Amino acid sequence: MTKPSAPARPPTPLGAYIAEKRKAAGLSQLDLAEGVGTSQGGISNWEKGGIVPSTQFLAALARSLPGASVEDMLGLIERTNVVAS
Repeated sequence: MTKPSAPARPPTPLGAYIAEKRKAAGLSQLDLAEGVGTSQGGISNWEKGGIVPSTQFLAALARSLPGASVEDMLGLIERTNVVAS
């Protein structure tokens, strides 16, 4: 008997931002993972909203994704936290 899976969470604003910038740059999750020093699963979790990248990774994402900025990403994290409160 298989355990039912949890319902999928909608992506957070930050997750959608990362996915949008990654796709616009023509990068796969694996390409981006190699560029920022994490795993493909880590990128997937960030994009799905399962976890929030640390500030170290936010800086690496900003360097790896054209048009991305740490300031924008921090604003999205704050907005998500306000909505969730």
